[in-house]
Amino acid sequence: MKSLLLIIALLVTAQFTSAQSLNTFSNPEKTVSIDLPADWHLQHNKEDRVMQMFISLEELVSDTTLFEIGATISKVEQVSKSYPSLITDHKIVIEWYTAYKRNGYDYIEFEEVDLQEVTIGEYKGLRSELIFRKNQFSKKIHLLQFVLAHDNNLLSVSLESPTKTWDDYKDTFEKAIASMKLQ
Repeated sequence: MKSLLLIIALLVTAQFTSAQSLNTFSNPEKTVSIDLPADWHLQHNKEDRVMQMFISLEELVSDTTLFEIGATISKVEQVSKSYPSLITDHKIVIEWYTAYKRNGYDYIEFEEVDLQEVTIGEYKGLRSELIFRKNQFSKKIHLLQFVLAHDNNLLSVSLESPTKTWDDYKDTFEKAIASMKLQ
């Protein structure tokens, strides 16, 4: 009986500890925020109308550092200024997602596992789950991607890990999306 109580106590403590170990990562303007593990690393940059956040398990030395496990969040403001034909949020989402998928056709492996329409706050768009491998030297990647638009602004959120570790991070990524706040 004491052993069972000890095991239950350890499980409760482990769940409580993992819930406490999250950090809210956001851009300096606080227009995008997401909860991910506290020991992950953030690299942020903004140039003109494009903001990017890279949040990764691996340390990020610069915004060009590659990582295997983490999130990339990109926000493009006033999309139609750069792409005049993209005058509706729906066109922005479809064009962005189609371009991303078209790039995947050059990979040696590319599979769309799931595709659905989603709404997060006032942003509407697509949620896709992809598995791909760029070339014979790269690892196979599992990716949860959101392409969203609102008021002529595009938001792209990609959460990824190698397929071998996807099951270890899938719940973390789903909870991160549920925690996301957009302004």
